[in-house]
Amino acid sequence: MNSLPANLFEWENHLSALREMLRGATQGRGRLALVSGAVASGKTTLLNTFAEQVIENGALLLEATGSRAESDLPFGILRKIFDNAAMPPDVRSEAIALLDGNALESTAAGRMHVMSQISSVLLRMVDDRTLVVLVDDVHCGDDQSLEFLLHLARRVRQAKVLIVLTESPRLRQEQFTFHAELLRQPNCVRMRLHMLTEAGVAEALAGSMSATVAARLAPECHRVSGGNPLLLRALLEDWRTVGEHGEALQRPAPGEAFAHAVLGCLHRGEPEVVPIARGIAVLGDARSPRLLGQLLDLSVNTVQQGVQDLHQCALLEHNAFRDEVARTAVLDAIPPAARCALHARAARLLHTDGASALDVARQLVSARQDAERWTVPVLREAAEFALVDEELEFALRCLEHAHRACEPGPERTALKARLAGVAWRNGPAAAESHLPELTEDARKGLLAPRDIAPITSYLAWSGRLDAAADGVSALARTAGTGDDPATTAAVSAAAQWLTMLSPP
Repeated sequence: MNSLPANLFEWENHLSALREMLRGATQGRGRLALVSGAVASGKTTLLNTFAEQVIENGALLLEATGSRAESDLPFGILRKIFDNAAMPPDVRSEAIALLDGNALESTAAGRMHVMSQISSVLLRMVDDRTLVVLVDDVHCGDDQSLEFLLHLARRVRQAKVLIVLTESPRLRQEQFTFHAELLRQPNCVRMRLHMLTEAGVAEALAGSMSATVAARLAPECHRVSGGNPLLLRALLEDWRTVGEHGEALQRPAPGEAFAHAVLGCLHRGEPEVVPIARGIAVLGDARSPRLLGQLLDLSVNTVQQGVQDLHQCALLEHNAFRDEVARTAVLDAIPPAARCALHARAARLLHTDGASALDVARQLVSARQDAERWTVPVLREAAEFALVDEELEFALRCLEHAHRACEPGPERTALKARLAGVAWRNGPAAAESHLPELTEDARKGLLAPRDIAPITSYLAWSGRLDAAADGVSALARTAGTGDDPATTAAVSAAAQWLTMLSPP
């Protein structure tokens, strides 16, 4: 499905209101509509749908879209408005000349005089036709264009003009005055777009599939997409791709298209939203704005605003990504070196913050860097908790990181022995790579008493009977010169077991 139905019933009230405002403007009662909504809430779709109806109605349509990259370009939006093909060439030339002349004005009064002249040029066109000005993403507009739009809005109350602007719910500090002044106009109507409800999702799905299938898919589609139209389209694209392979009846599963849509949502938001989403993906949730701010070197206020944006566009629910595919997509988009650095920093911050060994260890393992000495006890503790939870592979990763962080000596040998024991659970072959180092440590008498019997058995089961015998003999010599009863008993038991297994 390339697009969702434009006339979703949850937006029909907004379309009806815009059509009514158009009728009023046609009768000489100028109107102004300010439509707000989160990223990907459907503002552009609503505006495009209404634009088609404006054209069908015979009105003169002038459109422009704000761009963050052009927000510092004086009169950027206004020049786009005049650059419409529907604009009469002579009117365009006159308006552009006035704009160019405005740049030469050094006083506020002079600039306002030129703006009044430009608006008069526009209003002369409404003698024969209704004028409709649509500006998408006006919050990305340059200050001069916003000033002009506000000036024009004050002059159209008794003119055949309709102005429709869409904006983000989060405005820059310098836009508050523009926003407040627009809402003060008696002919201004404010509209707010929300994400689709589950019923709205079902209605959208019914536009391209049977009502029965739409009703079945709606709850899961709403859970994964949060009612975000962009994510919903991508989710259905993934579902249809799977359906081509004869599995169309299965539940919707987010895939490649969904992952791309998630990244698209992020990059359409405020600049700080991308790093905040990355930080949430690394930490797993956004429960602590303070910790997230420390991770990203951002203020708590900035983090809280970014998290709010992510909730509003339905990427987050209860401070975490709605679906693991979304989180994975964000993580995979982070450059590898930066991602490892974030995990390493998160590990240290969590450790300082008193987080559990498991939480810290997951960051350390994900960092894929050589662990520091302080991480060894954390990783050992996490490995034991992971074994209790039957997370064998994660326990192995923890022990491997801890072993690499240790200097040669008894602690490192003990870690290697534990690592071999955990690997042995996957089968004798899994522990093979650890036995040479343990054999050498056994010959040096470095094995702890509790590890003597297991290591002897691993060597024997792997067919290394000579190595096992050599190790036990070396340990016996060490035990004979020491006063550790536990070591002596362990060596004796291992020797007896080995003798029974192989008398020579």
